[in-house]
Amino acid sequence: MRLPCCSARMVIILAVLATLTFAGALLLCFWGIPLVIREQIHQQTRLSEGTEQWDRFLELPFALNYSVRFFLVQNPSEVVHNGSVPDLKESEPYTYSMKLKKLDHRFDDNDEDSVTYHREFDFAFDYSGNTHPETMVTIINPLLMAALQLANSLERLAFAGCIDQLLGSARLDKPITTQSVKKLLFDGVNFGFTNETGAACTAVRNRIIPLLKDVRVVEEVEEETTGTRYFRIAFFNYKTINYLKTPPDGIYTVNRGQRNMSALGKIMRWNGGTTIPTYGTASSTNNETCHNLRGTDSTIYPPFLRKDEPIVIYNTDICRTVELFQTNSNLEYRGISGAHKYETNENLLRPATVTPEQDCYCSKATKNVEAKDDCYLDGTFDYKPCLGAPVILSQPHFLNADPKYGKNFTTLKPDKSKHAMYLIVEPNTGTPLEGLKRVQINTVLRQEPLISFITPPTMYQGIIPVLWLEESFSIPDKYLDLLDNQYFKKVKLATTFKYGFVGVAAAIFTGCLFLFVRKQFFKKKSN
Repeated sequence: MRLPCCSARMVIILAVLATLTFAGALLLCFWGIPLVIREQIHQQTRLSEGTEQWDRFLELPFALNYSVRFFLVQNPSEVVHNGSVPDLKESEPYTYSMKLKKLDHRFDDNDEDSVTYHREFDFAFDYSGNTHPETMVTIINPLLMAALQLANSLERLAFAGCIDQLLGSARLDKPITTQSVKKLLFDGVNFGFTNETGAACTAVRNRIIPLLKDVRVVEEVEEETTGTRYFRIAFFNYKTINYLKTPPDGIYTVNRGQRNMSALGKIMRWNGGTTIPTYGTASSTNNETCHNLRGTDSTIYPPFLRKDEPIVIYNTDICRTVELFQTNSNLEYRGISGAHKYETNENLLRPATVTPEQDCYCSKATKNVEAKDDCYLDGTFDYKPCLGAPVILSQPHFLNADPKYGKNFTTLKPDKSKHAMYLIVEPNTGTPLEGLKRVQINTVLRQEPLISFITPPTMYQGIIPVLWLEESFSIPDKYLDLLDNQYFKKVKLATTFKYGFVGVAAAIFTGCLFLFVRKQFFKKKSN
């Protein structure tokens, strides 16, 4: 028997079917479709050979900006001979484009889902600005200050007697030096030539070699044609393929994210080990903070970043991890909604323990201006265990540091917008969109009484800024469009389909409900 189209039974059947359709639509739209999108993101972001993600991982498809600003000493004679506070002028930025490749990759263990590689950096000066790499700059002489700290009293006396032969020709024999930008940063300032030293000073030179062995920025070079040996100091040559020592960036083993999306890019081993041995002492109460190997190498991040989770990066330049905390979870970035912004906080270079001397970053490796041990943990950081030379790091213009460091320098004006670090990430794909890494290099200008003809008793003493650098990137439009095509357009289409499907199901359900109510109404009226 055929049921009338508006019979009570038919209306009930249609209502049940509409309810099931509506429930199925909700299940599909709010569970099924997101699951499909999540799986697509997993396929696009994991490190699988032959994919675009893999190619981008092996070679960053765009260059980063690497800018250096020097603190130029305007009154060198007054600083050395009259004890005047250095009149510092910040130079214009000297900018290089930095390309990054990952080489010699291998898959040691498929079961652990890892890939091992080392990185190579290539720098090219950007001539589009107003600066030139041949420009001469006058700065505090970090080599001389470091050498005087590294040597003991007898070594300092012997070194002072040969300073003309070892450093004179390179203009490195005074507390303040003038050098070209390109030599200071990458090409190197050459000193200590074996053909310029007599027998006595050759012995002193040979005594210096062990002191400089672990200094990252100094190399010993031998000319193939003449056999002459000399030293070369360059702030950042250790990042290039011209470096003669073992590159400090090391060998990375990271998770490929094929099985576990949340582990993508996270460092599993560095140089074959699972700990960082650089910092920490027997008296430290938080050695795990310094020793634990955590985070990524800063080039790749896992998808679906949680709002409450910081980003952790292991930085080989400073031999430690850095944490960035989320400060904005709904940033609009060049048409992308919901980007996450991460920043370091004011505790970046401050002690993590109640007693600073018990902090694992309190190395006491660099003497202060009074030749005493110092933790340098009130917004500064003793870099010697990593660099091998007594250098103090801080944020530019001593941002978030104790005011005592910058109070004498009128030109230093710490500004979070100009000197802080940050990172902007698209959270669903883990794509880094924009970032800035900034750090300042400082040296200890200190009198040495036994060699007063080099460091007079009238010389100013203090922690003096030498330069600050900024490593930055902003994703090019080309790759932003690629991200839009691969992810955002699909999400928009899925969202449109999702709500359209729910709307149709809701309309059917409402229509059947209306028919049922209408049927009941007329039934009661007829009765």
